[in-house]
Amino acid sequence: MHELKGVQQSILDYIKLVTFKDYVLEALKLGIINGRQLAVMGFLFDGGVLYSEEYRGKKSPFIEGLYDKVTPKTAQRDLKKLLELQLVVERDKRLIPNIAVMDRFID
Repeated sequence: MHELKGVQQSILDYIKLVTFKDYVLEALKLGIINGRQLAVMGFLFDGGVLYSEEYRGKKSPFIEGLYDKVTPKTAQRDLKKLLELQLVVERDKRLIPNIAVMDRFID
């Protein structure tokens, strides 16, 4: 029975991840986030490590390349919006996808 619960939880976690990725894509389609923000989410989904200060200051090689033609203020605004929308959360200054936001849709 314990193994069955573990399998059930693994399936639920996978469904939440897939649903969260769709949620992020829908935000792009509706114009709620932009292409740079989607790229950041993809980077994080793929296991990329990103700290909030690196994002704000364009100090990460990934962020530097993504925001090379805009000012640090644009990067700061993009990060602020991702945080406000609860698409990412900060844990020990590290940014991670907020897959837990999908729990509000589960009964």
